[in-house]
Amino acid sequence: MFKNGLYEQLINSLISNKLNSLDLETIYYKTTAIEKSEASTFLTQYISNFINYSLNLISGYT
Repeated sequence: MFKNGLYEQLINSLISNKLNSLDLETIYYKTTAIEKSEASTFLTQYISNFINYSLNLISGYT
């Protein structure tokens, strides 16, 4: 297994802080169990969509 470096620790901390600051009474969320083999696929799809969205926000990006 890979060791978490400084970058990973920073990202994990930022995500954790953001999630902990959510008001769970005002948002809808659903959890579903997934197979271990599916986890990487779901994470890859999410990150891909997030990067695509983020890059589209940058003016002049084509």
